[in-house]
Amino acid sequence: MKSSGSHFRFTRSQRNGIFFLITIIIGLQLIYLFVDFNTDDTGISPADRQRIQTYEARLDSLEKAEKLQKQKIRPFNPNYLTDYKAYLLGLTPEQADKLFAFRKTGKFVHSAREFQQVTGISDSLLHAIQPYFKFPEWVKNTKSIQKPVPSIKYDINTATAADFEKIPGVGKKLAERIVKY
Repeated sequence: MKSSGSHFRFTRSQRNGIFFLITIIIGLQLIYLFVDFNTDDTGISPADRQRIQTYEARLDSLEKAEKLQKQKIRPFNPNYLTDYKAYLLGLTPEQADKLFAFRKTGKFVHSAREFQQVTGISDSLLHAIQPYFKFPEWVKNTKSIQKPVPSIKYDINTATAADFEKIPGVGKKLAERIVKY
């Protein structure tokens, strides 16, 4: 018994037409892949382009400040800003990274102006977030800023009861129970 498979038979002109169609499709794909259709030549001078970028940056800053006013923000210490909080406040990743690098040197920001100098934020954004800055009382009351005392780290497995008593809120009895445990 013969299998009754369907075989398509094309005429020579049909085969040429299919080949021509495939060639056109491949050619268009190659053109799309290798030709840059982006036209950046708008006839704008470099000086005008710079001014436009400056205005766009100012407009973006004002939009961020306006969005910030609509959000509910609680007072915070800008020294302990997180990536997420910086994003919500409208800081760019570069500005947040500048603050983080400043903090890694062991220094603290003590005023809104110093925050602006470190991060490079615009005046309008500073004006919008400045009311939410909450610096510690000792920063407001003293002119001389003291560095915080570095904490000593102990291995909890080798710590003694006396070491645990140095922790605020841990008394003699609790320290003994921790060591016994």
